[in-house]
Amino acid sequence: MEDPETVIIDVRNAYESAIGNFQPPLNGAKLIDPKMRNSVEFPKWLNSKKTQDQLNGKKVLMYCTGGIRCERATALLNELSTVVDDLKPKGVYHCRGGIERYMKTYASGGYWKGKNYLFDKRMEQTPEVKGIEDVESDIDSKCCLCRTRWTIYRGQFKCNRSLCRVPVIVCESCASTAVKMPESLVCELCREGYRAPTVLPDLVSLKRKAEEILDSSSRCNGRISKEPNKQNQEKAYYKDYLFIRRLPLTITASKIKVEVGPEVKFVNWICDKNK
Repeated sequence: MEDPETVIIDVRNAYESAIGNFQPPLNGAKLIDPKMRNSVEFPKWLNSKKTQDQLNGKKVLMYCTGGIRCERATALLNELSTVVDDLKPKGVYHCRGGIERYMKTYASGGYWKGKNYLFDKRMEQTPEVKGIEDVESDIDSKCCLCRTRWTIYRGQFKCNRSLCRVPVIVCESCASTAVKMPESLVCELCREGYRAPTVLPDLVSLKRKAEEILDSSSRCNGRISKEPNKQNQEKAYYKDYLFIRRLPLTITASKIKVEVGPEVKFVNWICDKNK
């Protein structure tokens, strides 16, 4: 957090970040919000030239709620950096255990400001020993109708824009209006007219290119004594790979390594474009 050569990326959706995020110290790391409406937009954001220019030559730290999304996000960045010449971060890291574990480790909040948005009945998490008034003062979110400062999501209200539909904040005074006039609900990203990058990287081809580069590097380093023929070379791409599909969202690279065994050296995620 204190390293000015580090870029910190919030891998969560923008509506989650609205009520809380990490705030590095002055002259410390740079925080970047990808402004995502959903996680499908992250590969597109990472694939944009503007994003890659911000990450090139920097240490990159990613964080999310519980550590799952940021672990997959770092895997994607590592694959991209293998094949993109102008995307060479000095190191790629993620916050192990996510914000939840960070708050349990630093009961006063540390560099965390605000609330941690949760998808269960708790709704949000706050630092254990930090007063609610101090927590509230760290948040700048507003009611999407009256623009009064408000910091909680209640009522399951969503942005009315057809291609958005993300949760929005509605204060107690405006709740009845929101029920009667749902068409008036607009999230912060739609309010500012933000549009996410649209070009999705070809994740399967990306993986193959990364393998080709690593295979070529191995031959140059003398680890392969002779040039394989074309048929054997095609098979060699996947000879030492184990493909697993339909994994639940709770599965992490660490869990896979524990279950499969210590011989697993790398875990690469291939995401379905339609999910």
